[in-house]
Amino acid sequence: MTGLGVPGVFKLVMGKWFSRITYTGVYLGVFEKLSTTEPKLAEEVSREIKVHTDTLYRLLRALSLIGLVEENEEYKFLLNEDGSILRKDHPMSLRGLFLFEESLEHLVCWKHLPDFVKEGPKKTAFEIEFGKPIFDYMDENPKYATIFGNAMDSISYKEIEGIVNVLKEGNYLDKSGVICDIGGSSGYFLDVVLNSVGKPGVKGIVSDTATVINDVKSNGKDAALLKNLSFAEVDMFKKAVPADVYFVKHILHDWPDDKCIEILRLAKAVANPGAKFIACEAVILEPNVPSLSKVLDIQMMLMCCGRQRTESEFKKLYEAAGWKLEAVKPCGDDFISLVIGTI
Repeated sequence: MTGLGVPGVFKLVMGKWFSRITYTGVYLGVFEKLSTTEPKLAEEVSREIKVHTDTLYRLLRALSLIGLVEENEEYKFLLNEDGSILRKDHPMSLRGLFLFEESLEHLVCWKHLPDFVKEGPKKTAFEIEFGKPIFDYMDENPKYATIFGNAMDSISYKEIEGIVNVLKEGNYLDKSGVICDIGGSSGYFLDVVLNSVGKPGVKGIVSDTATVINDVKSNGKDAALLKNLSFAEVDMFKKAVPADVYFVKHILHDWPDDKCIEILRLAKAVANPGAKFIACEAVILEPNVPSLSKVLDIQMMLMCCGRQRTESEFKKLYEAAGWKLEAVKPCGDDFISLVIGTI
């Protein structure tokens, strides 16, 4: 990597300004009210979303500097391609991810990073702030759980094409009759995988907690998806369902090594002959290769005492649970790789 220099380091100071300005635009619905073809005055948008006109103009002006909207000589604003990604209706919308990452719950946790570095993670920052682990907090706070679910969907929109391409190229699902997504939530990811890669007659099972599955069924977002998949109420630390392929997508990074080994071990105990275990994770590259996974690792440390892992660290986890690490396949994005294990 080239040096940042004074200008680059100075921009680091302003990083939180950029993210909070963008979050405010997302939170207030600014991007939903702007058009890619018809420029609007701040006054028009302010009437639609019921906010102060002058302060909205200043926000839009800042968003134009960031590169999410464009301002013309008549002080009117147009939504550009990058800004469109923050709309609800964009097919690869990152709106949900922004609302999650910039939520109050996340902001207050980051203040604990200096203490974590000095003393080590005795408790998660989330536990220190809210008195309980993040997933217990979600069970008691449906609004936050919804924000989390939307963020996970945003990540899937971004990653799914690369994952599907690697699965096709490697023929990793060719001999599978049953595919299980452990901690698969709404089933969106597994449904796309089955429709894109799965063979006729393949059965898809989403295993998750009773709370998550009941929420998915009661919301009924996608009746066809619910019809195509089976849902099993399973605590991933207590048991697994028999399958030919297991997926865990951004699950192992939530947990310390002993918990990950337990997930892997339980799957191994009931896996069908020739089964595969495929973790979809941001793998830290060795030795000193730039990767966003190294930043995500800090977030996981703070929020749930989890971690991102290197290939050699994944190898140790898999072998400790009786799996053999077959391959690590990047999916065209340093934020996601397939960590493939076999019996």
